[in-house]
Amino acid sequence: MANAREKPPLISSSPNSIYTLQTSKALLAVETAKKAKAYLTAGKIWTMTGPRGEMEIKAAILYEGTAVAVLHFSPIDGSLLPLGFHPIVSKVSVKIENIEKSLPAIIKSLKVLDGAEYREPESVWAVPLAYKGMIVAHLKIFVDGIHIVPDYPANQEMQLAR
Repeated sequence: MANAREKPPLISSSPNSIYTLQTSKALLAVETAKKAKAYLTAGKIWTMTGPRGEMEIKAAILYEGTAVAVLHFSPIDGSLLPLGFHPIVSKVSVKIENIEKSLPAIIKSLKVLDGAEYREPESVWAVPLAYKGMIVAHLKIFVDGIHIVPDYPANQEMQLAR
């Protein structure tokens, strides 16, 4: 078990052993997320076209240089969006530079909420991150409650994005 003062480890690959779900690990996952928050940094911002032709602006939250979560911004005014809200807009009307300037302060202001949702088949605890009362992302912690799990799709999108 990790020491309370240690920086939580980033999982490099899925451990080979099979874990039995222990609900007590939810609290450990929340504590791990709270410790990891101090090490979260702003990553790349990119635009992409969504499945309905809508424009999306995304920004990576990095941990040890790896994307672990994604924030979504309004293509209309650049405001941070709550999870699940996707405005249907065909062009970006905001300067990405404005989002780049505000992103570090947003990440610093994120709150780790006191709860975790278990997600299959990933075998992770999803710990919500909130900003001004909105859940804006989830930090995923492996079922062991200790390891930070990368956001693999976000890392792929960042490589392909313009």
